[in-house]
Amino acid sequence: MDDTANTLRLRGKTENLTAQDKDLIKTHKAALMDFIRAERTRQKGFATIPPAPVQPDYALSDGQRRLWFLSQSEDNALTYNIPSVLELTGELNTDLFARAIESVIARHEILRTVFRESAAGEPRQHILSAQAIGFSLRVTDLSAFPDAEVQVRALVQQDMAQPFDLSRGPLLRASLFQLAAGRHVFYYNMHHIVSDGWSMQLLTRDVLTSYMALVQGQEAPLAPLAIQYKDYAHWHLQQLSNESLQKLEQYWTTQFAGELPVLQLSNAKTRPAVLSHNGAVHTIELNAQTTSKLKALSQQLGGTLFMGLLAAVNGLLYRYTGQEDIIIGSPIAGREHADLGEQIGFYVNTLALRTQFSHQDSFEALFERVKDTTLGAFQHQLYPFDRLVETLGLRRDPSRNPLFDVQLNLQPAGVTATRENAGRNELEAADFVISQAIASKFDLSFRCYEYQDTLSIRLEYNTDVLEAYFVEQLGRHLACFIAEVLRDARQPIGLVQYISEEEQSLLPLTNPRSDLAYSTGSLLTEFAQVVMAHGSRVAVSDVSGQQLSYAQLDALSSQLAHFLLAQPAPAGAASPLSLVALALPQSPAVIVSILASWKAGAAYLPLDQSLPAARQQYMLAHSQAPLTLTAELYEQFLAQAAA
Repeated sequence: MDDTANTLRLRGKTENLTAQDKDLIKTHKAALMDFIRAERTRQKGFATIPPAPVQPDYALSDGQRRLWFLSQSEDNALTYNIPSVLELTGELNTDLFARAIESVIARHEILRTVFRESAAGEPRQHILSAQAIGFSLRVTDLSAFPDAEVQVRALVQQDMAQPFDLSRGPLLRASLFQLAAGRHVFYYNMHHIVSDGWSMQLLTRDVLTSYMALVQGQEAPLAPLAIQYKDYAHWHLQQLSNESLQKLEQYWTTQFAGELPVLQLSNAKTRPAVLSHNGAVHTIELNAQTTSKLKALSQQLGGTLFMGLLAAVNGLLYRYTGQEDIIIGSPIAGREHADLGEQIGFYVNTLALRTQFSHQDSFEALFERVKDTTLGAFQHQLYPFDRLVETLGLRRDPSRNPLFDVQLNLQPAGVTATRENAGRNELEAADFVISQAIASKFDLSFRCYEYQDTLSIRLEYNTDVLEAYFVEQLGRHLACFIAEVLRDARQPIGLVQYISEEEQSLLPLTNPRSDLAYSTGSLLTEFAQVVMAHGSRVAVSDVSGQQLSYAQLDALSSQLAHFLLAQPAPAGAASPLSLVALALPQSPAVIVSILASWKAGAAYLPLDQSLPAARQQYMLAHSQAPLTLTAELYEQFLAQAAA
């Protein structure tokens, strides 16, 4: 940027800019130049990170401290491993490749760091020499085997199942497998305490750059780093001990003032008492047209694609839960300081993004709220998430993550295709797919990847909390929700049609007058009309394949109503039956029981079976329900009905 000439020059892969991108840059040129000036001023305000005083060992960063404590549990032994598998095509010198990795390890102290407890029980960073860390590249030639790829996948999965010893190291393992002439697989695995997503890309880049330089005869292709991770950790802890901490803390505590929401996704599974990390993944794809339109709408509203996705997820979660106060977590690179761009290490921080809105808000209005929340969080990202949890004094719930159970992030697709050239030598790197067990740290994560013009959204979920069919349905509905708000971003969130026409056609009943405001009779009257019109169609089904038609549902609920009325009333209970408590697991029996309660002239009280027994007893006592329909009593009814 040239301030004197008031010009703005673009450098980089400008060929990737669309005509629309260029028009936006021209339109907002003045605002962009103001932003760049402000950013330069802000960066000048950041003093260069100084080296930490030389010590035998060093303090951990806040993030490292959390991971160290979590990693002490055997249940988390593999949860925080980060593997990468690349296929390398082209002539490759194994010895030079090993030297390239060794040079990267020598450059980054964090790759030679182990974590040991002090005499006081405090975890500390210990930096070892390249010789003491004991790293070696494992090289395996499988080119003589016709099933070389199968063997590679088996060997990689075997290594992935091995935990790291944080106190001994090394916390980087790497293997090189030869599949054929000019075809290799490069696999490496790192513990999260010394790495993050950004670091994985840096390590890949540094190894390939160093290798190609060695091929050309250059001995030191990568310049030494001015600072190391231990220097950042020391500096960051100092930043959090001065007056700037008060401003950061005030912002975040204000964001999370009052009663904090807990997202209640309705699901057939009962949440386990202790959170597990058993996971699976379901992927949806947004085509180029939808992706382009979502980017354009986000830019038009003064935001980014990430904000558009976050607004869409918030809107859909409202439609699933009815909650208008939602917290979604999102990882952030944590490299706001200019000195950290080339550093390998655990810099990532987590932002808890709380959005409060109304179902009457349009998508545009929701986007504006999301934008304000996101920008505020970015400006105060230096405050560690772990400190926020401590500051808020949250009661620990072993069945949930602190503050949020849903996460969203947006990132480039990864390596996919990288080419390094050195004269006549050429080495191409591409992702090598390895199936592996999914460790889901949250109930649900929306992992969004940009692949050129399209968007891939991986819904990673905890299989002990959410059913596969539920997540697959959620994925379909997210795609439909996005398509609908792209058609009309001004419609209220509460009216966005997120069920596709195809899915509606598969529903047992699609009633254009389903809104209760247009109902001309009682629900039982309307139900009777549906039974007459659609008696043979499926009314209720579950994942086990159990189905009831409308006629069967009507007959069974009538039988149950008579059964309920025939139950002896407890002493002092009002007559006739006025309230039925439903203590049933989620199943078609619940629908039958609701209808039966109405037919018996009673209201119903659903008791969530995942609630503690004491809470259920409290609800029963205060409701004074004269009759509780349990699973055992329902089975007794079914046996009597079948007799």
